[in-house]
Amino acid sequence: MRLGDFTNKVKKSALERSKFKCERCWSIYDLEFHHKLPLSMGGNSTLENCVVLCHNCHSFAPKDPILFEKYFIKFALVFSHYADDIVPFPN
Repeated sequence: MRLGDFTNKVKKSALERSKFKCERCWSIYDLEFHHKLPLSMGGNSTLENCVVLCHNCHSFAPKDPILFEKYFIKFALVFSHYADDIVPFPN
């Protein structure tokens, strides 16, 4: 297993949550696992950050505005309550 991969437990739970279908097009073929918030942006390999996609949907997931809106914006809203704790840079 590579660093950042989802564990088998997370994959099993994600498949059960998605009813063994792609969470974008509902295909049952060639299912893969995608990080909603990329590891490079601070995401992790938890069930909450995992989305099940078929190979076709996974191939263009980073450029897909539907996935971006449905998942990334949701993460931004979850973390927006920290905004009051952020100190702005001086001008």
